[in-house]
Amino acid sequence: KGMKELMETEKLLLQVDDYLKGKLDYMVFASSLLGIIREGHLLEHDKEVDICVLGEDLTKEVVDKMQADGVLFSPMQCKEKYPEMYLSFSGAVWLEGIKVALNPLWLKKGVCYQNPSDNECIVWDKKYYDKKTWSTIKYLGREFKAPSNPEEWLEYYYSESWRTPIDCGWWDNKNLRKWEVLWHQKHLHQ
Repeated sequence: KGMKELMETEKLLLQVDDYLKGKLDYMVFASSLLGIIREGHLLEHDKEVDICVLGEDLTKEVVDKMQADGVLFSPMQCKEKYPEMYLSFSGAVWLEGIKVALNPLWLKKGVCYQNPSDNECIVWDKKYYDKKTWSTIKYLGREFKAPSNPEEWLEYYYSESWRTPIDCGWWDNKNLRKWEVLWHQKHLHQ
């Protein structure tokens, strides 16, 4: 079963790369980056391909085009203009099926973060935000954008134990903050 899912997610990564070319800059991150760097391939049992984009690049025209093409759906809600959304080329909707998790990154008051659900934010080191710092990784015969120094990013995102496979989810992320706490703290430790 795991190998079949891996083949499907690899196919989906190539589809989304073809689809977004010229429309939207993105980088591979989270568990997809973890799998490629640590295992040499996407994680076998992962049903999502994780990509992120800059929130400011998600214009109404871009979002409307993806919706008109029937590939974008948004079951999540958040405090930002756009929540974590999903791209599907198979008609899979809601949280079923293999899909692409499209995560907008935001920069506000010097804080880089994603807002995957209404009250949660995952804080990033802002040095990974600027597209000029993005690096590339080779996978499936293509080059994909990734955070600068992917191994350092994985350590920041998952902790120094990122090299050891453990069962966890984004809610286990050490950089997770509640919205109200994040924006009412005087100092963020980054």
